[in-house]
Amino acid sequence: MNKLMSFVLLAAAMGTGGAHAAESVFTWKSQALDKQLGTPVEGVKFSWTFTDQIGGKTSTASCLSNSEGVCEVKVTADKGFFSGSKLIGVVTYTKEGFDPIGVSQWLPTSDPLNKSMLVKLTNLAEVKRQEAVLAAGRAEVEDLRIQLAVAEDGSGVECANKAQCDKLFALTEIYINKASDMKIQTATATTIETFNPLQLYAIGMSAYRMPGKGDSSVVSVKTHCKEDGDLRSKACLERQVRIVNMFKPFIDSSLKK
Repeated sequence: MNKLMSFVLLAAAMGTGGAHAAESVFTWKSQALDKQLGTPVEGVKFSWTFTDQIGGKTSTASCLSNSEGVCEVKVTADKGFFSGSKLIGVVTYTKEGFDPIGVSQWLPTSDPLNKSMLVKLTNLAEVKRQEAVLAAGRAEVEDLRIQLAVAEDGSGVECANKAQCDKLFALTEIYINKASDMKIQTATATTIETFNPLQLYAIGMSAYRMPGKGDSSVVSVKTHCKEDGDLRSKACLERQVRIVNMFKPFIDSSLKK
C-alpha cells in the first residue's frame, strides 16, 4: 500500500541585502524509521515542493532514504530587502509495504537554514505478523479457559460414607495448603476457601463438599488467579489447569497409603 503524508513548515533565515541580491541555501534532511521496530527504513521516497515567498518561485526536489533511513535535499531561496529568506516546504513520503500513518516531527536545530524531520512509518507486514501472534495468543488463552472449566467440572471425587468423606475432605485441605499461593481463610464441614489472591498471578483455591445419597458426598475444587486481563493471563491459566488436574492423583495416592 502506498499512501502520502504531507507536512508544511515555514523556514526563515534572517539576513539583509538588496532585493533579490542574494540567496540562502536551505538543507532539508529527513530520516525514516520503522514504527514497530525502531530501525531505519531504506528506500523511502521523499518528494518536496518548495515555495519561495520572497522570489515567488516554486521548485521541487526528491530523494530516497539510504541504509540509515536518511536523505536530504538542498534548495535556494531569495533574500528580501530588509528580511531574510522565507521558504515553505511541503513533503510527501511513501514506500511500498509501509503506511506512513504515525509519528512525524521536526527536530530542533539552532541553524534556521538546516531543517531536520523524523518520520515513523508503519510496516504493514510487521503489523500483520504481530496481529497473527496476538490472535494465536488469544486463541491459546481461550483454549486454556475451556480446559480449566472442563477440569474443574470434572474434579469431583466421590466418597461413600462419613468416615471416607471426612478423610477425603481433610486430604483436600492438605492439597490446597500445598498447591495454593494463599493461606486458608475458611474451613468448615462443607467448604474450604483461601484468601483472595492480591498479587498478580497468585493462585487461590476453594473446595466444596456436596452431599449425595445417604452419607455419600462429592468433593470438587476450583482455582482463582489474580490476572491482569491480557495475554499474560496464560501464566495463570496454565498453573490453574495443572493444579486442578493434579487434585485427583494426589487424593488417589494419599488414600492408598
